[in-house]
Amino acid sequence: MRTSHPVKGTKPIRLISRKSNRHFNIVQNGIPVDSQIADIYHVMLEWTWWQLTLLFTAVYFIIHVFFGLLFFADSNGIFGTDESDSGIKRFYLAFCFSVQTLSTVGYGTPLAPKSLYVQTMVIIESYFSILFIAVLTAFIVSKLQRPTRIGRNVIFSNVAVVNQVTSDFIDDPAYPAKGYFDVGQFPSLIVRCANVRRPLLISSSVKLLLLRRETMDGRTLPKVLEDYGGEVPDDIRFVLRMHELDFELFQQYGRPRQLNYSTPQLPLPWTLTHTINPVSPLWGLSQASLQDPNNLFEIIVVVDGVDEAVSMNVQARYSYLQSDIKWNTYFVPMVRPNYETGKYEVNYEVLSSYVELDQVKVDSNLNTIIPESTDLVESRRSVSLDYAMRKPMH
Repeated sequence: MRTSHPVKGTKPIRLISRKSNRHFNIVQNGIPVDSQIADIYHVMLEWTWWQLTLLFTAVYFIIHVFFGLLFFADSNGIFGTDESDSGIKRFYLAFCFSVQTLSTVGYGTPLAPKSLYVQTMVIIESYFSILFIAVLTAFIVSKLQRPTRIGRNVIFSNVAVVNQVTSDFIDDPAYPAKGYFDVGQFPSLIVRCANVRRPLLISSSVKLLLLRRETMDGRTLPKVLEDYGGEVPDDIRFVLRMHELDFELFQQYGRPRQLNYSTPQLPLPWTLTHTINPVSPLWGLSQASLQDPNNLFEIIVVVDGVDEAVSMNVQARYSYLQSDIKWNTYFVPMVRPNYETGKYEVNYEVLSSYVELDQVKVDSNLNTIIPESTDLVESRRSVSLDYAMRKPMH
């Protein structure tokens, strides 16, 4: 038997970084060196602009120092130099001559090739100058054309919410292509994202994934600790497993949900709703389990599409740990119609804003009224909370 508890002072493990680049937090070990050398161009494309600038600046000076030494070997073969000049001055003039040769600015200055040796070195450096400029141009164009910056314009809510007042799609065995929407039967996990660029994402798709460490039979660490009195048997092995979660993006009737999901195409915020029903890998999730340090999992959202302005594939990704999930809360609406202008107004500042359900008003028909600003929320008990207390969340 062995105990399993988190180590104090450690950082939470997150596969998708929450920095602006949203890179994967992966340390790759044991990669063959020959494969890295063979793919050095694409590896360098992943570098930042500062790294590439420092590299090409260093290469630029190394080339001029190298050919400057070759020209310095026959400094008398260059017009504009004098034997009476000091060695430092003659080397500096040879360095300047190399710069003029590489940049193809011509020899209108007093520096010009004179001897056969210098003429030969000029031919060789001119050839290398073509290669250097070609490689530098290829890197700049490839970096500018990459759609990584476009993908950062797909923003996500900083938190995910769980509540039992969001309508969920319930499959009807008699009519599997139709089904119906119901409120309050199962809790729902909800995340939001939006494309802040004016050009749309066409041919887009969304994936909602769950990355979790669990046993071969699908039990999480808290469940194993509960089953075996706070200890983990030696014969229990944990694996890192990825689950794909089903979700509702638009409430559409009459489409075959077994074949495809909705695709985001409108320039409105997208709300992904996953129903935590008995077939969901998150079944049994509770507010207490979200506070359990042994309950480690990560929910990953991946948005793919083609930007209609540049016709390039764009991918945006985001992740949520258990500490990023807010229990019994609801997102603040961020879209409202403006009847004076005849347009819809989208407030991206409240993309991550949420309110607790015990602070939400209800109308005379017991429908939840979600305010557009948390400042408008009054601290009062609502029928939604009373209903949730009578029928606790699964």
